[in-house]
Amino acid sequence: MTEAEFESAVVDLAHLYGWRAVGHRTMRTKHGFATGWKYDGTGWPDLTLTHERGFIIVAELKVPPNKLSAEQVVWADHLTALADASKGIHYAEWRPADGDEIARYLTFGKVTEWTV
Repeated sequence: MTEAEFESAVVDLAHLYGWRAVGHRTMRTKHGFATGWKYDGTGWPDLTLTHERGFIIVAELKVPPNKLSAEQVVWADHLTALADASKGIHYAEWRPADGDEIARYLTFGKVTEWTV
């Protein structure tokens, strides 16, 4: 499974339960590949999910053997601290093996088992 396939599966499940999703796309430029970020965006997680119930999930998706980059670790630490201080924000690092956890979050506990 690729990260793109994993992301698509997560977004499909999220949409079924009323979440809105924002992601970013890598683009090919004359200098190679780049993501269209400004300011401190390098390393921002793959998905930002919002729900009208007042929840935000910022999720980094990884398919083994991929690991967090140095910039992603900085964002993970920052977002984890923010999530610890807020009841409506959650930072997650999700892998395909985390299907059950993903399902619990996205379905508000209605689905407890999910295989990606």
